[in-house]
Amino acid sequence: MGSIYLLLFLASGCLMTIELVAGRVVAPYVGVSLYTWTGIIGACLTGMSFGHLAGGWLADRGDARRWLPRMFIAAAVLTSALFLARPVIGTMAEALSARQVPALVGIFLLSTLFFGLPCFFLAAISPLLYKAALQSRQRVGSTVGRLAASGIAGSIAGTYATGFWLIPAYGTRSILLGITLLLVALGAYSLVASPVRRAITAAILIALPLAASAALPMRAAAQCDVESAYYCIRTVVTAGTTESGPVKRLRLDYLTHAGYAVNDPDALWYPYEQVVAWIMKASAEPDVRTLFLGGGGYMLPHWVEKNFPWATIDVVEVDPAVTQVAMREFVPTAKRIHSKNGDARLAMTQLRPGRKYDVVFADVFSDLAVPYHLTTVEFAQLVKSRLAQPGLYIVNVIDNRDGGPLVGAMTATLKKVFPYVDVLPGNGGGIVRGPHILVASANPLPWAEWDQHPERPSFITGRMKVPDGGMVLTDDYVPTDNLLLPIFSDRWGVTRG
Repeated sequence: MGSIYLLLFLASGCLMTIELVAGRVVAPYVGVSLYTWTGIIGACLTGMSFGHLAGGWLADRGDARRWLPRMFIAAAVLTSALFLARPVIGTMAEALSARQVPALVGIFLLSTLFFGLPCFFLAAISPLLYKAALQSRQRVGSTVGRLAASGIAGSIAGTYATGFWLIPAYGTRSILLGITLLLVALGAYSLVASPVRRAITAAILIALPLAASAALPMRAAAQCDVESAYYCIRTVVTAGTTESGPVKRLRLDYLTHAGYAVNDPDALWYPYEQVVAWIMKASAEPDVRTLFLGGGGYMLPHWVEKNFPWATIDVVEVDPAVTQVAMREFVPTAKRIHSKNGDARLAMTQLRPGRKYDVVFADVFSDLAVPYHLTTVEFAQLVKSRLAQPGLYIVNVIDNRDGGPLVGAMTATLKKVFPYVDVLPGNGGGIVRGPHILVASANPLPWAEWDQHPERPSFITGRMKVPDGGMVLTDDYVPTDNLLLPIFSDRWGVTRG
């Protein structure tokens, strides 16, 4: 009887692990947003629902135990396909997008195919084990209670182990391989014929160390250079324009977060960084006190270090792995950057009393994944309380080139706190979607004077007219994912190199 509880515990744990890993598997192809996770969770729940129905139907047609090995092996085969066929996800996403399949429908179809099917077979195991446990039991209520508790306990264990330990420590490919091997072992163990079960189980247990060794080179060949608790982190060198030559890029999941021209590493490569650099050069003193919320490749903080000899440069970056990669690969000569890892809002509240900054720059928007608690009136008030007079709060927001719902909402929100808010294009005018630079201050800004500054970028940097009436974002109501839905729908299936 104890083996039934154990099988249910492990099957439930594997199911939750697959569901959590799913977000990492699709992130490089369709990004990460509320809609991505909604599609994944919905597809897994759909698979589980039909799996329970199928498992119950099979349990009433003969010995329930004889179906267990088939369910475990089927789930193992489909799990192994998740890392063997990962490029297929990108190809299918592009194909669905090319056929103008609605984004939310496309995400659901992809999630159902790649994650709903393993969930189907793993869920079908539960009614089979329930039937086996209840065949000769008089205390049905207690037995059902223990079975349900075992399954839930396995789900809890799988959730915490995957999120807090497995993904940061081993990465998705090794996890999927481990789940595949575990499911095969459980399938062998659940074989009804005891001698066969013992022989096959022993063979699998002997093979497990060898398979684990094989997983190590697979990690090196994985799509991520580093798979942290937050991102799939990659450093790639791509061909640039004729003038700039090759470009080294830092990619977090779906988006390039930093880059520099290999032939000119001291120049800021991103146009929006050039806009921010111009504003700082035109307004800041040599001892400017700066706070960067979001480090990325740490290119702009390092630029401040090189151009403002007595500057204070504090950075809050949520992901320690991003900081390590940036310091090693992008700004190895940095010496005066003080970096702290953690949530930006929490870090702001933990600053020592009286700590003030001349410039706070927020670059925390990860394309389609927006940390909504950093977009609200309450957060803007927190930033204002940490600004010296006169001080600048500069925010990088990604939206449509001519402005969009999110830019409008962010502008309206900042205007509730700062009397003066201006919006500048931060993309150089060359792309349909991209960053916008919002500059907020308690004092009027001398744009006429700044426009004459020699650091002003050569591309169009004129202030944009943002229509009034944008939504004001608060801690109680902050639908940032809905505001970005047009972008998500337009490009969800386009892969990034």
